[in-house]
Parts: sequence; structure tokens; C-alpha cells
Amino acid sequence: MDQETEKTYLDFRNHLLEARRQSYQQFDKAIFLLSGGGLTVSLALVDRIVPLAQAQFKYYLFFSWFCFTTPLVLTLFSFVFSQRSIDFQIDSAHDYYVNDCDDALNRKNWWSIITQYFNYAAGCFFVVGVILLLTFVYKNIV
Repeated sequence: MDQETEKTYLDFRNHLLEARRQSYQQFDKAIFLLSGGGLTVSLALVDRIVPLAQAQFKYYLFFSWFCFTTPLVLTLFSFVFSQRSIDFQIDSAHDYYVNDCDDALNRKNWWSIITQYFNYAAGCFFVVGVILLLTFVYKNIV
């Protein structure tokens, strides 16, 4: 690969890495805000539309609260694990470039893997929370 092609490739790769980073940030913010909003809406629903004393199928509501709260906790933990992941990569790069450790960049970054699973789980819990909340409202209004 000539120098111009390599530079073009590296510029494009860096652009994609930055886009991915911003996408993760937006996802984290969206899950955090939507889960908090879902929890708030569900609490307001109980007060205004379906009074808890009269509600049936309360377990849908309680599980929806769990499913809206869990992404908040998972997102907070993913922030911490993401920082650990970056620290791990910095250490690996140091070992590779400074300490001449050839396999340093091939190390499995468990912090990154955990962060990804937490993000996926947060999204899934949010979706389930919405479904449970809608089911609760449907069963109590119809």
C-alpha cells in the first residue's frame, strides 16, 4: 500500500471510529433519558389514569419499573467499564509500542466486552419495560 492510500485509509478509519464513538454516546444518552422518562410516565400513569388501588395486573407495572430502572443502572456501570476499557487499551498500546510486546494489541479487552453487553442489555430492558407498561395500561383500560 502506498503512502497516499494508507493515509486515505487511516483518515477514513479514524472518521469511522469517531462516528462509532459518537453513536455509542448518543445511545447511552438516549437509553438513560428514555428509561428515566418511561419511569416518570409510568408513575404519572398510576396517579392519573389508573389509580394503583384500583389497578389490576399490577405485576406488569412493577416489572416495567424494574425494566426502566435497570437500564439506568447498567448505563452508569457502562460509563465506568468504558473508562476501564480505555485504560486497558492505553496500557496495551504502551506495552506494544514502548515495551515491544508483540501480542499486546491482541489481548482480549474484557472491559470493552462487558460494556457492550451492558449496552445491549440496557436497550433490551427498556424495550421490555415499554411493552410491560403498555400491557398494564391496555389491560386496565379495556
